[in-house]
Amino acid sequence: MIRGAIILCGGQSSRMGTDKALLPFGEETLLERTVRLVSISVAPQHIVVVAAAEQPLPPLPVEVQIVRDQQPYAGPLAALIEGMQALNSAVPAAFVTGCDAPLLESSVIDLLFDELGDSSAVVPQDAERLYPLTAVYKTNILAEAKLQLAAGRHSLHGLLEQVEIKRIPLETLRKFDPSLASFENLNTLADYEAAISRANTRN
Repeated sequence: MIRGAIILCGGQSSRMGTDKALLPFGEETLLERTVRLVSISVAPQHIVVVAAAEQPLPPLPVEVQIVRDQQPYAGPLAALIEGMQALNSAVPAAFVTGCDAPLLESSVIDLLFDELGDSSAVVPQDAERLYPLTAVYKTNILAEAKLQLAAGRHSLHGLLEQVEIKRIPLETLRKFDPSLASFENLNTLADYEAAISRANTRN
């Protein structure tokens, strides 16, 4: 199976107070690091970055496709649709994440693809919630995604309620990512500083 990936970075970053994609993380920006980590599991020519219309971006590998939001700040569902439409038609499934996942483990991405089977999506879950922004989606759910958006629904959770999904308990993923850092998104300055500290500890 040809793997794809969609990285969403066009959100408003209101709690962070600045554009997360451009935040430095070591010698890279958050977006550069996320693209690099995803490209361990997905070939760069099958990675799509969905950004806001006027959003400045750091230099990315030339193979990575950049798509600009046609509906600014319309939420992750609209961005997912943009990303799926941009993927090569030969790509049957895509890993989806935000640009603020600097501690992603490629083994987690690999497992999610391996578990897809006949399901429309593979989504990690703990006792409280699903993690739709660290998940794999089949691209053939594009039509359903468009229906959801046309009905005024903008969240990925609403889409997942309409398709067959496979839920993977977070505890199952600990063998690949013992601290479950792959699922930590950076929404505040404190989150960002903690992630830098953890990355330095790893190194």
